Amino acid sequence: MSKFVFITDLHITDKSNIRTGDILQDISDKLEYVVSYANKTKANILIGGDVFDRPTVPDYVKSKIAPIFKKAKHTIYTIAGNHDILYNNTEFNYRTSYNLFTEFGLFTDIGNGVDLSDVYLTCELPLVTRNKPQICVFHGFWNKQDGKCTCMSSDVITTQDETIVLLGHDHTVYEVENPRNNVRVYREGSFLRGIRDDSQNRVPNMVCVDVTDGKINVTLEPIKCRAASEIFEAKKFEITQTQKHNSYEDVIEKIRESRNTEMTLQSALKEVTTDDVVDYVMMLASE
Repeated sequence: MSKFVFITDLHITDKSNIRTGDILQDISDKLEYVVSYANKTKANILIGGDVFDRPTVPDYVKSKIAPIFKKAKHTIYTIAGNHDILYNNTEFNYRTSYNLFTEFGLFTDIGNGVDLSDVYLTCELPLVTRNKPQICVFHGFWNKQDGKCTCMSSDVITTQDETIVLLGHDHTVYEVENPRNNVRVYREGSFLRGIRDDSQNRVPNMVCVDVTDGKINVTLEPIKCRAASEIFEAKKFEITQTQKHNSYEDVIEKIRESRNTEMTLQSALKEVTTDDVVDYVMMLASE
């Protein structure tokens, strides 16, 4: 019998423009709760990407978070999200915080798949039949194109096994999808609220998975955390025109700068242009 607790889009960081209080402490407190719950229920932890808010976070952030992950008594299985990858290019993985945590054994990357005795863990699409229950952890939108971060119905109905698909990337909570009788898709939203407006006024959930006698049972468990009304009461800010521009020169200069720093291209562009321009450039970069 295998047990898992799934969370996604932790976006571990030390800064926020839209939250009150100490965001790193909030993240730490919630992680303590998740790890404690997983230990109590003898469950592995699954993380669906965007562990960190940017590819490289400061050392003191890693020092705050690493001891919490080390308390996990069972394996922490992970995949990298788009925020964990430097310059949107896996060639630079050796420079990322995500890679540091995997190299030192805090995380076990699912990679090409993990074959456990009673269940198969995968992050590869399209799915194939493996003659045992499957858990697919993937960082992508559901039936919505976003480059490599895209999971389509046609990608998951290609297996005959009983399968659950646990998606990250989209921070919003949705109803369970059943693209096929043997396949269920869960999107419980981001661990860290407030990245997008429509994700903040809720209590984040863990997806608790129990594999017994070839059957996959799923329940939801709320994560103990501060109330959204308390966290976001000061969400009143504006970006001034001196902070945001929309000229080709500014965009080009930021792209150049991003190559010489450990800032992601997406983060750099957001400093100088509008979201629609950022989305367009990132779409081109992912092709």
